[in-house]
Amino acid sequence: MILLVSSTILCIFTAPFILPINPSRYLAEHIDKRNLIVSTPSPRIILLGGSNLAFSVDSKLIEKETGYNVVNFGLAGGLGMRLMINDLEKYLKKDDVVILSPEYLHFSIMLNGSGPDLVGLISADPVVLTSISSLKQINNIFPQILLLIKIEVKDYISYIRGKNWEVCENNGFCRYNFDSYGDEVAHLFKISPGLINEPSIPETEPSSESIKVISDFVKFAEKKNVKTFYSFPPLLDTEFDKDKIGIMKIYETVKKINGLTVIDSPSDYRLPINLFYDQKYHLTREGRKIRTNLLISKLLKVVPRVKE
Repeated sequence: MILLVSSTILCIFTAPFILPINPSRYLAEHIDKRNLIVSTPSPRIILLGGSNLAFSVDSKLIEKETGYNVVNFGLAGGLGMRLMINDLEKYLKKDDVVILSPEYLHFSIMLNGSGPDLVGLISADPVVLTSISSLKQINNIFPQILLLIKIEVKDYISYIRGKNWEVCENNGFCRYNFDSYGDEVAHLFKISPGLINEPSIPETEPSSESIKVISDFVKFAEKKNVKTFYSFPPLLDTEFDKDKIGIMKIYETVKKINGLTVIDSPSDYRLPINLFYDQKYHLTREGRKIRTNLLISKLLKVVPRVKE
């Protein structure tokens, strides 16, 4: 029985490496981001976080104003801060500048990611399995094995039926809606569908585990002569006010991490609802412009512009 179960699990996790996948899925963008970070020359600014970066910064403008080559490595908050950081460590180069901008829930329930998002990423880009490093991540993944099987079977059936995978199926959430910097740009040309409800930020202290993940990364980066900065994500003003206690506890704790330079404060990105697209971290075209210009102004106070 143990051999049967082990063989079944092995087959399930081997399947994404063998079977064709739907390349238009949102999380398949991770393949492009991985290729981008490998091919982008120094000097580099690397943005690391969830969809607050994917949807809400203008990397081309950051590149223009700083002189650095910019890689937006942000994709989805549900992947968890631990995986994002583990993933990035493999691609760091000497003299890189890293801007950490995780979502607030990464300091509590989302540190190790959600099972569906992790499974979705594994099925889209199985190479990311090398970035899984904790039992908590594995515990989040295993209850979703049936979902993984469903994704693999669905993609295989679509493949043998000759489905056109060059067309985005899921509204704005699609691999082909990212530009060459790793920014999602399709939503900039759409009308907001309204905001969805999301979990509140806990009023408790950020987990010691989440702080250790960041601290360990900063130490790792220092050994590679990489500068690490921290910038807070944008947040809907009403959500900010409601969750302010938890937000400020995160702020005060992050400021104490040795070697990490915090370049702004959470209130800098407390923005009104008209600047948000569909979630409390996703900005419209105007909101994205405001956030990016503010980020650039903060960054240039600590990082000199690259001379042309």
